[in-house]
Amino acid sequence: MVRKLGTVMVAVTDLDRSIEFYRDVLGLEVEKHSDHWAQADVGGTNLGLHVAEDVHPTEQSFALIFDVDDVDEICRTVSERGVETADEPHDEPYGRIATLRDPDGYPVQILQPAH
Repeated sequence: MVRKLGTVMVAVTDLDRSIEFYRDVLGLEVEKHSDHWAQADVGGTNLGLHVAEDVHPTEQSFALIFDVDDVDEICRTVSERGVETADEPHDEPYGRIATLRDPDGYPVQILQPAH
């Protein structure tokens, strides 16, 4: 089902300041950068920095994003196990994604990356 923990996303209040911290203090190489998103590879898992004003602060300040082979199949499987999909599978420029909730309500996203 799940291949790996692909991305840990953190909502940040100042993207440039956060990039400076992770790049200049921790030495991470920022591979992708836009007005609302920056991404660095940390040993095969991405650290995603997302501008906080673009996400709901109590629901999406942090998210685990697992890379998968087939988002729709996993949504069917978790539905059979009694887990509701909080955000149905849909296409984005970076791939097909859906959001589940863990038992405490934290978002767990499953992403079928675009190739």
